[in-house]
Amino acid sequence: MLLAEIIEQKTNKVFYLSMRDLLKYKELGLTETWFINLEEYPKQSMVLAHQYAKKYNWDSYDLDPSWDLYGGGGIASTTKESALFFQYLFEGKIIKDKKLLQEMTTYVLPADQSKYCLGVFHFDLGFNAYYHGGWWGTDVIYSPEADATVTVFTLQKDFQHIINPYIGKEFLSLLLKEKK
Repeated sequence: MLLAEIIEQKTNKVFYLSMRDLLKYKELGLTETWFINLEEYPKQSMVLAHQYAKKYNWDSYDLDPSWDLYGGGGIASTTKESALFFQYLFEGKIIKDKKLLQEMTTYVLPADQSKYCLGVFHFDLGFNAYYHGGWWGTDVIYSPEADATVTVFTLQKDFQHIINPYIGKEFLSLLLKEKK
């Protein structure tokens, strides 16, 4: 929330409009990525995925996702644009400073204690992979070796952390085999 406030003061715009500019949505053609409840739902987008969690006995349609806004997230997107954003991020189209990108992919703690870097996790899946997951069943995985990104959305929250990384790894492994 503090970062959102700083962004608003520095840009003299509400944070979500500033984020569009700072992250180059228009320049990169990201037309189906928006801040939920703050921006209009893109006309060409399909309805949001309907997620269930048996463990918590809830259905995502019963929740107001605005609790995740103001610096914590609140961004809605299609699977395609989630993958494109992550790909563009690692290609240096969003953050052009190579030193900053290197810092982003450096472990915060020693690797044997945590795989967390700055906003992403780094895993060795038999190949390098960088991962970011959302609470709403969304996970995105980038492999520099494959030069590819895979996004997985899971509708059953209880299985997200079990199946999403496995699906992402399998797709990236297939892409790496194709490259050889």
